[in-house]
Amino acid sequence: MVKKYTLVTVETPTGWLLINRTNPPYRGMWNTLGGKFLPDETPAACAARELQEESHIIIPAHELCGVGRVFWHVDGKLRGELYAFLGKTPDRLQMPQATREGILATFSKEWLLADNPGLVPDLQPLLRYALNGEKHDYASYFTGDVLQKFQIADGERHD
Repeated sequence: MVKKYTLVTVETPTGWLLINRTNPPYRGMWNTLGGKFLPDETPAACAARELQEESHIIIPAHELCGVGRVFWHVDGKLRGELYAFLGKTPDRLQMPQATREGILATFSKEWLLADNPGLVPDLQPLLRYALNGEKHDYASYFTGDVLQKFQIADGERHD
């Protein structure tokens, strides 16, 4: 069974919020907030709940903007379906901030889109589209933890 996850990238007055996770996968790399679905949870409800749990930021599910899905393939197998969202908060957050999930910090759009090996490998290509207002389905293909390919996959099947 393919696991379903959410990814939430939030714009704050000081930049875009990311987390440097303490747990695998991608421990020690910058990633969006988000996580696994609970039974019968919608993607937006999961995103809002995970955002609140990981950062204490409250953005209602209906205020999050869906920017697509990423079909996450590892070693030739579909491992996850990731629903990506953008949100915005007027809250000024104390940064950096240590949490049980990792370290929260904000970054400029320019930093996120620059040649940046500190980000989870398929996050930067996703953000290039999402932060420019595009919404697609995407497919990422990894061998182990190494990203081999990231592409727009609108209308493609991923079994």
